[in-house]
Amino acid sequence: MSHLHQFPEGPFILNALKPSELTSSRVVNHFKWALLKGNKIGHFGTLDPFASGVLMLGISGASKLNDFVHEFLPKTYLALGKLGLKTDSGDITGQIISEKGPIETGHSKKELEDRFREKFLGAYWQVPPAFSAVKYQGKALYKWAREGIVIKKDPVLRHLYSLDVLSIRGPFVLFRVKVSSGTYIRTLFEDMAEFMGQNGTLVSLIRESVGDISIKNSLRPKHWPLKGKKLERVGEVVDNPSLLKMDEVLPFKKAFLSSSIGLDYSNGKKISLENVLKWEDSSLSLPSSNVWILNEEGRLLGLSKIVQNYFLPHFNLPPKKIICS
Repeated sequence: MSHLHQFPEGPFILNALKPSELTSSRVVNHFKWALLKGNKIGHFGTLDPFASGVLMLGISGASKLNDFVHEFLPKTYLALGKLGLKTDSGDITGQIISEKGPIETGHSKKELEDRFREKFLGAYWQVPPAFSAVKYQGKALYKWAREGIVIKKDPVLRHLYSLDVLSIRGPFVLFRVKVSSGTYIRTLFEDMAEFMGQNGTLVSLIRESVGDISIKNSLRPKHWPLKGKKLERVGEVVDNPSLLKMDEVLPFKKAFLSSSIGLDYSNGKKISLENVLKWEDSSLSLPSSNVWILNEEGRLLGLSKIVQNYFLPHFNLPPKKIICS
């Protein structure tokens, strides 16, 4: 993959690979200063500083999809946990509270996998960790924790779609999980260890995918824009697998309108489903009434939901601009 020199006009998503030594905010800032003036940027869910992997960045208005990404796209992680170790943060960067060793699981990989699946797959109520970005009285829990005040929040319903134990070596358990957005994997491993009658701390964490957005196509740091260099904007989508259109990230059902009806839609007029030229089905696993609206040329006009046989817009996209060289 070549260096990123250009980015497309209008909203798009950048699939960046966050290395473990950088915070999510620093990754956002790196690209923020490379963008031309007037292009906003934000991420679709932070990664802990010690973690690496897929960090989706919404650029030029694509951050409007943030809530939809969290609702509809599960996340897949590869994690390595250590039994017998307990830290205040639940990961290897925290202060050690206790450590025992050497520890063996006493189970085969298959036995442990079966037990974990029986216990955790499906609905999973999780207490957000004290060291997290979850807020209490307007301040992140990790800030309270750094002041010596541990705030315990009520459990939150999450969902585990799959859990595979890949290997067990001494106190180390390597596993892969597919979870709903908002699930803390370090807390999950603490719960897994507690289920075994042990303490546990996460040693490493890689976010492998968000929905179909894979780490295989993430833009590696060595291909990021150089500091001090501005990206050039072009009218069409750049041929780069790390750059994605909004409807590629969230493949909702699509409705195509004629040019005249599409203009009416963009101008805020109420559009009936009877005006649709053709439909394109969604590939999402979760059912949804959300629909991408496109004109007959295939240009994205906005995102709507269906209410009483009409399209009710979540948001509309601005008209296409002409990019001058």
